[in-house]
Amino acid sequence: MLLAVDAGNSRTKLALFESDMIVARSSEATDHLAEPDDVAEEYRLVLAAVGSRASDIRVAIASVCPRLTPLLTTAVTAIAAVDPLVINHVLRLGLTVAVREPARLGSDRIADAVAAADRHGVPVIVADFGTALTFTVVTMDRRIVGGAIAPGLRTNARALATFTGQLPDVGGFEPNDVPPVIGTDTVGAIRAGTFYGMVGAARELIARIRSEVGESAPVVATGGTAPIVATHCGIDLLDPDLTLHGIRIIAELNRPSVI
Repeated sequence: MLLAVDAGNSRTKLALFESDMIVARSSEATDHLAEPDDVAEEYRLVLAAVGSRASDIRVAIASVCPRLTPLLTTAVTAIAAVDPLVINHVLRLGLTVAVREPARLGSDRIADAVAAADRHGVPVIVADFGTALTFTVVTMDRRIVGGAIAPGLRTNARALATFTGQLPDVGGFEPNDVPPVIGTDTVGAIRAGTFYGMVGAARELIARIRSEVGESAPVVATGGTAPIVATHCGIDLLDPDLTLHGIRIIAELNRPSVI
């Protein structure tokens, strides 16, 4: 079995795979994971859900949170006595990383691209709606050629509260909580502006990326706010566990028996 860990800026997700099926999972706010013991507790909860022993589990980690990466590796090594596979661009991916600075390509975007190509074919465009909105492009010849990065939905709303004197923090967005485009008060206006601004940005980026890579390239969406936004901006497919599956696929490609 494999434990895939997706350590994001906002949330850290753990998924236990048996073959290509998720049999147990957990999710915790990344800010709440301050010590190795906090990570270890999440690890134990996932294993306990299926009665597995730590010694029977391989672990692979994709982390975009530099603070958390050493905590994750320390906790895994202490519990399972194995060295986790930490996702990066030099591993066997089944794709060629063809960006200008490969070492700076986020491990979540690498995992997204690998999973999208494997599960949905190439060419493919991945839209990850998280703390940041990222687009990652995989071409017909299986190259990751780059993409685009913009602030995410929640990040935009929080920025208004942080960098203005009177605008409030309007909180998060729920999947069925689509605001009217004309807000009748300040909170409503902020929610309308941030939501439809995100929809417009996503639509424009999709159109311009498709004009470069071909109109036939499907757009696969993942990330925490994808279910809220995707249906409004021409997304073809929603794959909520895309990043976790990418971690799984990379771990399989880099098993000693495969290399």
